[in-house]
Amino acid sequence: MSLSDTLVSMLSMAIPILAILGAFTVAIVGTYIHYRRQRELLQLHHAERMAALEKGIELPPLSPELLGSGWGRSSRNGRSSGIVTLLVGVAITFALWTNGGGWWGLIIVAVGLGRVIETALGSRWARGAGAVSPPGFGPGPGPGSGPSQPN
Repeated sequence: MSLSDTLVSMLSMAIPILAILGAFTVAIVGTYIHYRRQRELLQLHHAERMAALEKGIELPPLSPELLGSGWGRSSRNGRSSGIVTLLVGVAITFALWTNGGGWWGLIIVAVGLGRVIETALGSRWARGAGAVSPPGFGPGPGPGSGPSQPN
């Protein structure tokens, strides 16, 4: 075995390992940056609320960034990822069908279909078609429309 053959075999092993390590690094750094930004926003909001309390000013409402809307799944994102997963499952099913193992692709199809259904039902429930509010948190203005305030 020559030196060039050894070098080629080492590089062929190193490339997938480096790709996997790079993917994990990107995911870890992205998560770290997100949570760092979230923590800074919470600290700024806390300082703003404390200053408002000291001055006797009405407290500002929580911003949507602090409530977690930036990173979580919206119904549009859930629906699109469900459709993508469903279509990938169909493609894998057809690809495996030629080798006789197409049934395994149906698992991915089921996961994608489940995500689409979950998103559809979740958006319907969010609009009020099946939503049930706990006592004291009614849907509109008037008695029972929000948490009870101490007098």
